Amino acid sequence: MSSSTIEIAPVKKKQALPWSLWFRQIRAIFRLEIEKNFLGRRSILLYLLALLPIIPLVEVTPSNINVIGMISTIRNRVFTRSYWSAWSTSSRAG
Repeated sequence: MSSSTIEIAPVKKKQALPWSLWFRQIRAIFRLEIEKNFLGRRSILLYLLALLPIIPLVEVTPSNINVIGMISTIRNRVFTRSYWSAWSTSSRAG
């Protein structure tokens, strides 16, 4: 019978997961996607196009009228009417 030695490697300690690296990678991916989608050439043109109706409204109204408050009021009235009309039709169906 031959004599042989068995080599046993020491058990390595379990290393922590590289969370900081993963968070940096995720943050970099989000930053690139946000720059590409929200700050690209096409998107800036769309933002300007969306603001186009507001610019004449601000120019035409007198300086003593609160334009932002007026826009907010209009938005609230439209939302309230659409919400209550949708709610009242759905309650009748049930």
